[in-house]
Amino acid sequence: MRLEFPRTIPDEYLRAIGCVVNEWSYMEVLIDNALATISELKRSDALVLLTHLQTETKLNSISNILTQKTESKTLLKKWETTISEIRRLKSKRNLIVHSNWMFQTTLPAGTTKMETSELLKHPTSIIGTHIHAKGKETKSRNIHVIAETIENLANDIRNIQNNFITLIGETAKACKFDTEIGSEKNMAQVKHVKVDI
Repeated sequence: MRLEFPRTIPDEYLRAIGCVVNEWSYMEVLIDNALATISELKRSDALVLLTHLQTETKLNSISNILTQKTESKTLLKKWETTISEIRRLKSKRNLIVHSNWMFQTTLPAGTTKMETSELLKHPTSIIGTHIHAKGKETKSRNIHVIAETIENLANDIRNIQNNFITLIGETAKACKFDTEIGSEKNMAQVKHVKVDI
């Protein structure tokens, strides 16, 4: 299948992709705050340790620390379920964020060819190409998705954030963690630098 690469992606796609980026960014802040809280570290100290760690390592750390801090099987099961959902959403987020979005100007066999201007009106004409490389093996796949599906992913991330916040509060209470340690209030200890973009 031959592709051309017009880059004028419709606004609803740009907005949806941006929402996924924004919601995931906040999810990462919550994960860092949770780790600071359950590790009983000041947020400024926790950030020194966490800044360059991948999300998967942070999620594993949460699980490992909590198994040492609580014997509550109910609480640990809630964390296991929540972390599993975060991993599922992370995989979808990576697919959306790391894809190269374009118009497909050659349609699959059996469909009628349309002009590029017409393709704008049909959501299935927008594709993302995701390339995954591990070792010597490189895989590429095209994702046909409508903007609403991407927006739903952003909403799912927002929902897991709310569950995560509730769960860290429940855990802090059960384990008698100081919730101020990992909180945004503790950000005063972090040096802020203005960056011009």
